[in-house]
Amino acid sequence: MRSRCGHVLVGIGGVNAANAADVIRAGADGIAVVSAICAAEDPERAAGAFCRSLTNYEIRIDYVQHNISSILALHNIMKEDD
Repeated sequence: MRSRCGHVLVGIGGVNAANAADVIRAGADGIAVVSAICAAEDPERAAGAFCRSLTNYEIRIDYVQHNISSILALHNIMKEDD
């Protein structure tokens, strides 16, 4: 897919903490997650799981770093609301 288009590829739909790194390794520049965090029984824990999932690998793509930063910010905001 990447060779056919010069666009940013984002993994959307069905992405969770368990498969987020696999989505990136498969070639996505980033991931989009909403339900995996917002619909979780414990959204703070879900956000933390994404952080751990993506930082446990040697993945250093700018878009991934942005995702990690966004997830960490959400995680911190949720902690402040408690």
